[in-house]
Amino acid sequence: MTDPLLSSDVSVKRAFLVGVFDGRGSYDKTAKFIALDYNNDAIRDIVANVLNDLGIEANINSKATARVRRDSTSAPRKKQIRIKHIEFLLNIGFISPTRFNSATSNLPSHYDLMNSSDILPSLKYISSNQDTLF
Repeated sequence: MTDPLLSSDVSVKRAFLVGVFDGRGSYDKTAKFIALDYNNDAIRDIVANVLNDLGIEANINSKATARVRRDSTSAPRKKQIRIKHIEFLLNIGFISPTRFNSATSNLPSHYDLMNSSDILPSLKYISSNQDTLF
């Protein structure tokens, strides 16, 4: 089922991830991650494989590895796929202005805010305007 997606062009994979994270993702401003809750391991595997194909490092927390809430009366933490927000914004981006503005509200000045109509209309992402020293 995932073979057509995994054998697709980079722009198709990116558009898939934009749809997944734009629709169901959230920004954790404390940890500076873009997070996606999941309850189906097959979905986790598809998203993880596409991220891996694009060279994007994800932190995947299953219920077994998610830390326990301090307040034991709260609901247990959900399983999540998490990506560092800068890596997410550089490589994937958001269509939602609200999600994009939230994730870029405290962005360092060496990043430019970009709009792209080549991949998806209204896609917003960031680009580094700083020369690398490597």
